[in-house]
Amino acid sequence: MKPAISIVMPAYNAGNYISESIESILSQIFDDFELIIIDDGSTDNSVEIVNSYHDSRIVLLENPHDFILSLNTGIEISKGKYIARMDADDIMMPNRLQLQYEFMESHPDVDISGGWMETFGNGKEIIQQPLSHNDILSIMLMHCPLYHPTVILRRDSISKLPSFPYIYKQKFIYAEDYKLWTELAMAGLHFANIPEILLKYRLSETQNTSRFVSQMHDGSKHIQAEYLEYISEKLVENDEKLFGFINRTIELFNESILTFSTLKQVICDIYRNQLKELRRKDKVKVLFS
Repeated sequence: MKPAISIVMPAYNAGNYISESIESILSQIFDDFELIIIDDGSTDNSVEIVNSYHDSRIVLLENPHDFILSLNTGIEISKGKYIARMDADDIMMPNRLQLQYEFMESHPDVDISGGWMETFGNGKEIIQQPLSHNDILSIMLMHCPLYHPTVILRRDSISKLPSFPYIYKQKFIYAEDYKLWTELAMAGLHFANIPEILLKYRLSETQNTSRFVSQMHDGSKHIQAEYLEYISEKLVENDEKLFGFINRTIELFNESILTFSTLKQVICDIYRNQLKELRRKDKVKVLFS
């Protein structure tokens, strides 16, 4: 029988933390899942630790060191109706899977959802993201709008993508999740975030978000430029009167009169205003739906 949820968790030299992550998953109040752990060419004792668990829900694969390949391999072999992401140094809240399963079951229009996180380790705070589909789409131009290790995806929805199951792109390593969200948005999929803390997110000097800040920044800027072009085209399709203003704004950026941050903010504000207008007119089909 296929599990309701497949949890995809790559692990690279995670021996110091992976037991905590596994224990937090095995102790979930929702237990209809498979835990796919892809060892990403570890040189420490990560594989030994995983093999010390004797739970039929755990599937262990050993890959050469290639994070994007490991992610896509996990997606490829997953069997669940839903696919949840998890990192090997984080800790699931006990009710995470239950909350996300119930949310996705009761919101069949949502294809991908995430939630809030509580950081620990080198700092403690609760970090949040916008909740609604429209707010997520608009803020996606400014920054990544979902926390990757909190995400759950509807398999039937993402399996329609031409790239499935290789949905993560090697070119955008260190920003691979952000790239995927924009591709899903442009494919018309629907987003949400749950206003619940789903995960304890470890902050440390060894995590990729600390070690590869420059690569993440460069990848994110490229992703935002692509998404900005897409949004601009859609805005003009919906209201031709915007063509001149948007075109001139882009020209000012190309002439180095406007910064990229200002350009993004202008387009983001136009998009938000257009969504408000569509709501006021009680349109059933919103922009980019």
